[in-house]
Amino acid sequence: PGSSLGTIQRTLDNIVGSCFSRWATAALSSNTKSCSSLVAQFMTVSSTASDAEWTRLNKYNTTSEEDLINEEISQVLEGDASTPKVQIGTVSSFITSYLISVAALLNKSISPSDSLPPFPSSEYASAMGIENSKESITMVDTLRSCLLKESLSSLSNMLRTNVLETDSDGDDTEISKLHKFGPSASTQLLLDIKFISHCFFERNKYTLADEPSSDFIMNAKDILRDAEVKVIAHMNESGGDVEGALPVFELRYADVYLSCSMFLSSLLGEDDGSSSSSFNKENFEDNYGQNEHPYFVHN
Repeated sequence: PGSSLGTIQRTLDNIVGSCFSRWATAALSSNTKSCSSLVAQFMTVSSTASDAEWTRLNKYNTTSEEDLINEEISQVLEGDASTPKVQIGTVSSFITSYLISVAALLNKSISPSDSLPPFPSSEYASAMGIENSKESITMVDTLRSCLLKESLSSLSNMLRTNVLETDSDGDDTEISKLHKFGPSASTQLLLDIKFISHCFFERNKYTLADEPSSDFIMNAKDILRDAEVKVIAHMNESGGDVEGALPVFELRYADVYLSCSMFLSSLLGEDDGSSSSSFNKENFEDNYGQNEHPYFVHN
């Protein structure tokens, strides 16, 4: 059993953690609201625009918009009814932007002294009955953990609201916007969902909660898994090629981590290269060629 002083210290630590959890919610509220609005907008546009129009809006092709329209008209006039290949862009900008804003908030909220241990020595910690003194939690760890949990909770709630929940179409029937998605929009949504999972549970080097099986972690994983299963089911029903898209997803993760490593490393930890991708871009192009894979798009 720990000493009375140790019990008081642990109680104070819990109070500090609770206060900073509320701080994270308040500090990220504007960014969360903005990201949530953009997710809802993405769902609305994707459920109302045709696949060709959605592709044009997201500028998946290097040709001009006028050329794309002329090409589509030519295909109609020539009776070419072949289905265009689904293309994959990058991780949605509102997801990347949100994560960068979380990292920026962490960077501007800490000072060098926040990296100091909470006690002067391990002997002092032992006397107070504090365990795992060699892996002491600093103020930086506390702030980072609160921001990670808040951002994961916010993103998973956005997916639950926009992907898992359904809308009424006015005829007392429940229809999900996802069912109106074209192949390109469905693939983009799956990329974003899998990136969020990869970012927090594979790329992230820090702990999200005291226990991996905590209710918070399990709830977030359940939402992400259910959203992923629902999108994959829709893609399979609409003739999408999920297996063909997965290798390109790995490249898209790596693109974000490489381009944003200066910002994300403070939030997620230094990347050792093993979590970003199981293969590199050179190996991918050796196997498929730069333009042979039906899902590969240069941005």
